[in-house]
Amino acid sequence: MARRTKNPIKIHVFSMTMGKTIGMDEEDRALLEKMLKDFNEENEITLYDASKMFEEEFKNSPNNNNVFFPPMCLLRLFAERILPKDIDELLYLDGDTLIYNPIENVRENDITEHEFGAVLDYLGKTWKNKNYFNSGVLYFNMKKCRETGLFEKCIEFVKTKKAFFPDQDALNKKNVSHMVMPTKFNDQRDVLEDT
Repeated sequence: MARRTKNPIKIHVFSMTMGKTIGMDEEDRALLEKMLKDFNEENEITLYDASKMFEEEFKNSPNNNNVFFPPMCLLRLFAERILPKDIDELLYLDGDTLIYNPIENVRENDITEHEFGAVLDYLGKTWKNKNYFNSGVLYFNMKKCRETGLFEKCIEFVKTKKAFFPDQDALNKKNVSHMVMPTKFNDQRDVLEDT
């Protein structure tokens, strides 16, 4: 991402320690930030430990021990609670996302009237429903999300409803308005020239 993006990058990492899974610590954060600053001195990483929040919200969730979705994926649902309130837009990326072009290209999508932009899920659009999107890359309009209470509705869904892909299913079911972005913003099978 830093190699392909000229503008300063402000990364917010949500992490936690749970059982044998050890979250990122300050030493890890500092090392990554040092590497990022080699590309742009203004790049920075802020680390948030969501261990306590996760335990309080999801300790009795029917989605615990889901073999398809690791618990870390649920941390994105705490974005409104964790991030500073002056953040109006947020590009969420799963940890396994590869970047091939400048990330600011996502701004080609006008999400002003939507909670977020997302790309349809490669498999889910055929076996779940034709509008089912993937949650690995999400371009959030945090202002709109705060207005609609999107994240709190999703947290409640994950706490009470068993789901195959808990947070992805919650985001698909509980959003008021999302924009379907072109596949190039989350190519899930092939890397193309415009990925």
